Amino acid sequence: MFSYQQQSNLSKFFLLCLITVSSFFCFSDSTQAGNPTKYVTVHDPYTRLQDGKTGGFSSTLQYFQGSNNFTPYFRVFVPPGASSINLRVVDGGNNVAVARYNQYPDGTPDPNDINVVWSDHYSLSTLENGDCYVRMSHSEVLQITSDGWSKGLSPDRGGWIYVKIGGGKVVSYFSIEWLVIIYPDNVTAYNYWWDNYGSNPDGSISWEKDVESVYQYHAKLKGDLDDDDDVDANDYSIFQINYKNTDPNNIANLDGRSPVDANDYAILQKNYTGSK
Repeated sequence: MFSYQQQSNLSKFFLLCLITVSSFFCFSDSTQAGNPTKYVTVHDPYTRLQDGKTGGFSSTLQYFQGSNNFTPYFRVFVPPGASSINLRVVDGGNNVAVARYNQYPDGTPDPNDINVVWSDHYSLSTLENGDCYVRMSHSEVLQITSDGWSKGLSPDRGGWIYVKIGGGKVVSYFSIEWLVIIYPDNVTAYNYWWDNYGSNPDGSISWEKDVESVYQYHAKLKGDLDDDDDVDANDYSIFQINYKNTDPNNIANLDGRSPVDANDYAILQKNYTGSK
């Protein structure tokens, strides 16, 4: 068990990280535009990061400070390129949690359920495999996950963590502490995802359309016309078949402007990966 002083120090550390991370860039005022789920997004929209410098994202002050803010259903987005993530809930109501990655958890947060396996911490890969039942790791803290990747999280693993809270009491203090850090060595990978895996005409991410409005996130490189996670000769063949097509919704219309033309071909060339 952690002492009150240790727990206080942990919360101060998260607050310091929150203030530091927030200083890297300006956030939008809207956090829910396009969200199709009942799970509240507890952080602001992400943005492109400054090259060569540590960046990151965190829960908003509203959810971090936690005054009269009990949130039984919430979610956070783990971006490609992430170096480390940490998600925990500070709750005085003896609640428990059920969490899952890129899917809604099916289970119920019932602390008396003896038919499930309880733990006080999970890796992201474990959250990917099914419902994970979280009990308090120490006084008043539910440590949902803490994980990291030296080379940054790969694009195919980016997605939403969904969390249900319950089984205890609703109390006046309830804090959701989310922090994702992207170190300088991984900022390039994060920015490549941001610049090339979106629906904007230039290929960049539109947060509301490409991320916030998505229940199960799947990164798709612009130009991957056959949806097999690469841009290769097969995609060029599809492009050739659709060249000069004037339908604005045509699969090869990559820049959003009709017809399919040399500008779309330039996007295909830019994102060429070869067969994987």
